Amino acid sequence: MWITPRTQQKFGSGALWNTLEEIFIFKILKQKTTGRGFLDAVISTVQQSPLTFRIVLQNKFDGQSWIIAVSDSEEMIRKHWSFLFESLLPQVKSLRESPTLGESQDSFGNYSEVPTNLSRTSLDFMRRSSSNESNNNNNNNSNTFNAQEWKQMDWSKASEKYGMDEEQIVQYVLSKVTSLAHLEEGEESKNMESVIEDFHKQFELRNEKLLTYFLCSRISSRTWKSIPKPGTLYVTENYLCFSQRKSEAEQSTASPSITSSTADDRNIVIPFKQIFSISKESVAMGLLDNSIQISLAKLNYTFVFLRRDTVYTLIERLWRKTMQDLLKFAENESSKSPNGELSPNMQKSESLNKKVYDDQLRNDNFRKLFKLGSEDLIDDFICSFWWKNSYLVGRLYVSHHFVCYDSNFTVSGKLLQLIIPVSDIEVLEKSSVTFGLFQNGLTIKMKNGKKIFFALYYSKESFELINSTMIGKQKGMSESNYHDMQNQSAKVKERWSNTPGYIVSPQEETNQASAWQKFLNTHGPLGISIIKTPKLRTIIREPGIPDTMRGLLWQYLSGSRAKMVANPGYYEKMVLQFKGVRSEATDEIEKDVLRSLPSHPFYATEGPGTAMLRQVLKCFSWRNKHIGYCQAMNILTAVFLLYMDEEEAFWLLCTICEDIIPEYYNRSLLGSTVDQAIFENLVEQHLPAIFKHFQKISVPLSLISLPWFMCLYLSYVPWKAALRILDCFLYDGPDILVKSGLAILKLNEEAILAEKDNERIVPVLKQGNYDCDALIKLIFIDFGFLSEEKLSELRNRHKFQTIKGMEESKKRKYLQKIGRATQFSLRELETVMIYFENVLLKEEKNESMMGGGVSILGAQQLFELLCAENQEHWWDYVLPRIFMISDTNHDELLEFEEFVSVLEIVMKANLEEKFRYIFKLNDLNDDNKVDRGELAKCLKILYLMLSKFPTESNYFDLVDMIFVKLGIEQSEEIECEQFIDSAIKSSNLLLEYYQISEQQANQKIKIPATV
Repeated sequence: MWITPRTQQKFGSGALWNTLEEIFIFKILKQKTTGRGFLDAVISTVQQSPLTFRIVLQNKFDGQSWIIAVSDSEEMIRKHWSFLFESLLPQVKSLRESPTLGESQDSFGNYSEVPTNLSRTSLDFMRRSSSNESNNNNNNNSNTFNAQEWKQMDWSKASEKYGMDEEQIVQYVLSKVTSLAHLEEGEESKNMESVIEDFHKQFELRNEKLLTYFLCSRISSRTWKSIPKPGTLYVTENYLCFSQRKSEAEQSTASPSITSSTADDRNIVIPFKQIFSISKESVAMGLLDNSIQISLAKLNYTFVFLRRDTVYTLIERLWRKTMQDLLKFAENESSKSPNGELSPNMQKSESLNKKVYDDQLRNDNFRKLFKLGSEDLIDDFICSFWWKNSYLVGRLYVSHHFVCYDSNFTVSGKLLQLIIPVSDIEVLEKSSVTFGLFQNGLTIKMKNGKKIFFALYYSKESFELINSTMIGKQKGMSESNYHDMQNQSAKVKERWSNTPGYIVSPQEETNQASAWQKFLNTHGPLGISIIKTPKLRTIIREPGIPDTMRGLLWQYLSGSRAKMVANPGYYEKMVLQFKGVRSEATDEIEKDVLRSLPSHPFYATEGPGTAMLRQVLKCFSWRNKHIGYCQAMNILTAVFLLYMDEEEAFWLLCTICEDIIPEYYNRSLLGSTVDQAIFENLVEQHLPAIFKHFQKISVPLSLISLPWFMCLYLSYVPWKAALRILDCFLYDGPDILVKSGLAILKLNEEAILAEKDNERIVPVLKQGNYDCDALIKLIFIDFGFLSEEKLSELRNRHKFQTIKGMEESKKRKYLQKIGRATQFSLRELETVMIYFENVLLKEEKNESMMGGGVSILGAQQLFELLCAENQEHWWDYVLPRIFMISDTNHDELLEFEEFVSVLEIVMKANLEEKFRYIFKLNDLNDDNKVDRGELAKCLKILYLMLSKFPTESNYFDLVDMIFVKLGIEQSEEIECEQFIDSAIKSSNLLLEYYQISEQQANQKIKIPATV
């Protein structure tokens, strides 16, 4: 089958595979058989049947290889091979066509000559390709290569002879195979019904909806001795379920479903809420670098996948969703802001299915790629972008407010990105411009006079889509209406140039300005539609951003400018709507305005600076009512306002707090707490001398890292260094905060170790060595090994532990509250809670014990677990009545407190209290009377509650004795107090009949301390 192209491991083609056939950049590979059990298992570990054959595409330009098709049948792989050369590749036309023969344009309308040293054969081929445009559906493809020509072609001379470029063919094939793989995955989804049926047969999770499944193998240890066990990993919203494939001998033998999670089980159920970490691993001495390890409290599971990244992305997202659900319980009462608004963590999360998940992933990837906050993607297309007299294959993304391009799809290594506000587009035109394989041109004419060219397979759909998004946005806030860069710089220069102690040498200013001017000359004017390439990251780091451009570049690098473009007039509307309105947040803001940057002239006294600062913070608090205001926001905003206008500062603050580090500035400070834990662990690992020194002089690292992270180092390290860190943070993201902290400690290691006074550490770090070039080098070179993926894994792990800690603290307070009103000890309640949550889990209810309840079957299991050791099955007779009486909200579920109240009577009450409760359960009319038969049932249940032994007695003889004693006819009813007075208080009639002592009857039963 065709698969989404994935990079082949470097050892793959030589050590484990034989080449059956090779043409140009394509190979058919066959799996080797080693005769050694482990290695053969490794080779076939990722499929139910060993995928013996694969087709590999290799880009000889850089040596990178992709697997594009796999099969366990040589016949099937040969069919794919034939399709490749008979149907796919014959459509390839010359890859060196230009917008028009003889001239070309770059994406800013600059013309240049097309190379004319092509052979006549190549030019003829290009013309034939162009004239064949109108005959695409003609089966007689005389103007394309046929399969035999492909096979007989001298590829060493192909580029010169036919004008074809190997790298462009790689791009074309990868894009086509990706589309074919999606089609095959769609066909595969039609078989989900049988897969779902298999899933429910093997696992007792009837209410769980299967999202998807993956063929994989489980490794029980990380050594050569562990043979991979092939099977299937089923993924639901709340569970990972692994089912090991049966051997041939076991196929005919039915085995029961197993849902325990011991390491040796064939069927394993892993609740997401019990996962402590998920990480990509390399096992079997590095041979299996496509494995994922899932760690629970006491168990680790390692699985090997064919498409590890796809699996990892899915389960990591589901795990993060579970963490948000756990956070709902952990926050609980504290989740409301002073304004009464619920935190987003407390909003009801949407139930997932495969389509919902795919849509969320698609949107999230789009937003992250282009830093577009909450912008929703409408559609995307494979395209080619004309850039510097050549083209780059990538994808064109269309949202409601932007047209975006990204070249990450290409294999050329030329990473390039572009964001075009729809409101900046003057007109959209279909064009005769073609780039290689893409035969339909699209020209975007900007309001600033520039032109941007794309070529697509089919332009009609994208043309109509972009045109539809332009409706109503022509009068919006376009880039052409923004202040000129020079005017903007002059306007704010007086603010930042008066910063106390901030000095930049003329030479440094000249170097920065020169580097940026050179970049902008080739990458477009400074604006949202600036073309981003790896060079942008380079000049941000070295030589850095000049102050004259800093305000605008912060907006473009962070994505806040795009947010402002998508919401024209929003800020002004907020200012007017909430003018004069007070809240707890606005009162807090008033306290902090004058102490934000008190040494800076712009904020020293009441004036324009403090007024702007106050206005921005108040508008943010009304926009984000669940946050309101958090200390440190005043510092950030005060710095932003030195480099930009009020509205721009507002959107930059929103972008940081809502998109870049959304969990930093909430009432729990979860994001900052997690990053501090990561930072402390990394200091211990990589700067052990400093870590031990801080311990020795009793300085908690959080004392230093908390203000660093919350204020993005502003006001806590020298101004120049803080600005350079902020530059990198806004482009590279939150990982910079942790890396910068490590770099600062290493840069000042000597001074830190020399300081013995714990009260002097903070001043030492404030006034320490902050050589900016050395600092940047440490961040990106010395600590460059801390990849985004690695830090994300650490963040997830610590976030889960932090949330679990919050959850446990909340539970403990909750249990202490219940304990004060019951006879149970805290230890007993903790044990009951563990049992209760286990039953909730089995019933597929993922609510916390505070918000979830057990069904009647769940309650039966709980009584069995907690009472069966000391009592006979009395609950079998009265469970429906227990629910009728104790289920106060009538949801047919027994919540934790409701269950504990019943359990207290059963295990802690004296004889009279037990009888009164049982009497109530059997008083169906609720008139405090029972008849002769109902009283006999009460006596039987009471005996079973007091004794571990079953009874054969029907208790009618005792009932008759009581009735005679009280002079009650058998057809009449007896009241509860009548029975208690005659059989318990005034005599030992009941105890004598039961043959038990008074001590035994009133004994308080203890719940076991451990489960």
